[in-house]
Amino acid sequence: MYVLDTNTFSEVIRPLANKKVVKQYYDCLNQIYLAIPVWQELYYGYQIMPKGKKKQRVYDFLNSQIITLPCLNYTKSCADIHASIRANAKQAGTPVGFVDSQIASVAMANDMILVTRNTKDFTMIDGLKLENWFG
Repeated sequence: MYVLDTNTFSEVIRPLANKKVVKQYYDCLNQIYLAIPVWQELYYGYQIMPKGKKKQRVYDFLNSQIITLPCLNYTKSCADIHASIRANAKQAGTPVGFVDSQIASVAMANDMILVTRNTKDFTMIDGLKLENWFG
């Protein structure tokens, strides 16, 4: 089972998307879950886009594809893991972004694989399973 990072969903929407990512996305569609912090990033990105065809394409994808995925909420278990990730990163001197660590905590709490292009942003998180469909 997979939790996709925002950059992976964003790639699928692109007009000239990475074919490997798109194929993997559709091959695994019934195994993909939407972490609510990812929805926030996607929906925020949509809201700040200028009006036009690109914004309409994103809207259509969000409402025909993304919204139909099973959702993983940010629960107390996620918050506990998230706090540990942030504390460990701070103690190690390897800061991790707040939302990135929040997304990682959702994947970890649900024992899922996080799919991202930015694996380097997550490698310091012990116990997180990662895949990069771009490479």
